[in-house]
Amino acid sequence: MGGSRRGREGVELILLVVAWYGSSVLAITTSKMCMQMAEVPLLLCACQFLTATCGSWSMLSASNGALRLTRNSETRAVAKTAAAYAMGFLLTNLAFAMAAASFVETVKAGEPVSTAALAASWLGERESVATYLSLAPIVLGIALATATEDTAPVLSLATLVTLGSNVCFSLRAVFVKQLKQSCPSSAPAKSAVVLFYHVSRFGFPVFIVCAFLRGDPARVIEAPGISLPFFVAALFANGLGYSAYNLASFMVLNRVSTTTHAVLNVCRRVVVIAVTTLYFRTPLSLAGAAGILIAAAGVFLYANAKT
Repeated sequence: MGGSRRGREGVELILLVVAWYGSSVLAITTSKMCMQMAEVPLLLCACQFLTATCGSWSMLSASNGALRLTRNSETRAVAKTAAAYAMGFLLTNLAFAMAAASFVETVKAGEPVSTAALAASWLGERESVATYLSLAPIVLGIALATATEDTAPVLSLATLVTLGSNVCFSLRAVFVKQLKQSCPSSAPAKSAVVLFYHVSRFGFPVFIVCAFLRGDPARVIEAPGISLPFFVAALFANGLGYSAYNLASFMVLNRVSTTTHAVLNVCRRVVVIAVTTLYFRTPLSLAGAAGILIAAAGVFLYANAKT
């Protein structure tokens, strides 16, 4: 009986990982496609956060999860997290408009570097020597991969924008830790899905208002050679992929250790880079491929050192 249950749980985990990887590829590929058709990162973020809000709301409603924040301290902590999270995705989508998806994903592999720096400076956390040493191949790999790309100013800017998104997502991680320290019994601190719901619902109205103020809908209509039905379909698919990718990631994290999740995330990033390189026919030099593998190995070593 116990073996049958473990086998079933193993199959469920494999299916979740496949869904996580597949939805991640869908989200990142369609993000790049949308940005190629029309440079409207605010509108893309608004659609992503709307579908995420609806998806997580449905899950919480079905399970009678907490849909309201009960204290001002919770609201403030979640609002900070939402701001960092939203800015991270805005910069990511903007980077997709500037550079190849594989290039952006390679630079995003450097997130542990900014996370370690912020955790040390803001939270006073200190890591082992092995953890800090594991950051070296990440930096080396990213430097190698980006140095072999076209050095046009737009790609230099894309690198800075992507690094900015890394800092924002690292800030989000710091704010989540602060939330768990200051409000340990709150629903957002105890449930990743509850936190995802509130972060998404906070971000959506800001993005949709900013998208209209910037004139993103008009930019789509006026974009040369655009097929509106195809763009809307890509936008819808992106929203579904984005929501499924994040929710599947949370569900996998609930079933495995943090380190296992981190290793699976490294593999996910390699899969995404490979698929987007092939799909968009992005030229990749031998040095660039080596840089990607070195950065991925560094993230793996970082996750291992954290145990």
